[in-house]
Amino acid sequence: MIKLYQFSKTVNKPDPSPFCIKCEIFMKVHDIEHECRLGDVRKAPKQKLPYIKDGETLVCDSETIIKYLSDKQSIDMDKNLSAEQKAVSYSMCKMMEEHFYFLLVYARWIDEEGWKDTKQTFQKSLPAMLRPIIPKLVRGGLKKTLHGQGTGRHSHQEIVAKVNEVFQNLNDFLGEKTYLMGEEITSVDISVFAFITGVANYPSFATQELKKYNALANYEKRIAEKYYSQGS
Repeated sequence: MIKLYQFSKTVNKPDPSPFCIKCEIFMKVHDIEHECRLGDVRKAPKQKLPYIKDGETLVCDSETIIKYLSDKQSIDMDKNLSAEQKAVSYSMCKMMEEHFYFLLVYARWIDEEGWKDTKQTFQKSLPAMLRPIIPKLVRGGLKKTLHGQGTGRHSHQEIVAKVNEVFQNLNDFLGEKTYLMGEEITSVDISVFAFITGVANYPSFATQELKKYNALANYEKRIAEKYYSQGS
């Protein structure tokens, strides 16, 4: 059985990390037998989560993990998409993973509203003696990272506007479709859902903003109910 090492193993609730969610939802969609385990970044092969252990094989990084599993199981989620649809899918994935990711880090770790929940969630995975220290250190490091990357140089209002811009574009593109590319789930849904369900499940200002976009909010609920409900 494949073991997925992530930040949490709460039953029927997605992991706090969208990259861990990506791996888990991919395996859920394709009925790949797996077991979620609490990971330790200090012991992870690249000091990052997620990673999987498949027998004696260790695979790190969500994108590499999904490619490994796709090759092993002969899965091609996008086989029915046109070249144009594949290009749009790629662009959407990069929007979430290389743009929205930093907005989400701000919402959860820097803004006070999200920090309250993030601190509590993060502390649960730490030994009691480290709980007062490590979250603050990580938060400080992320502040420096966001400042260097650029997101941390924007005002709160500017970041809220950028979050809404992403939500609006996704909502408009989704429209009345079941999934982003139609009636079948494809690779772009794996990535987009991972981020949107993270917003829905871990409170921050972005959680409230998401509620303004009915198509997108209902999209998250449909997928979550199908793959994270009791017994799924």
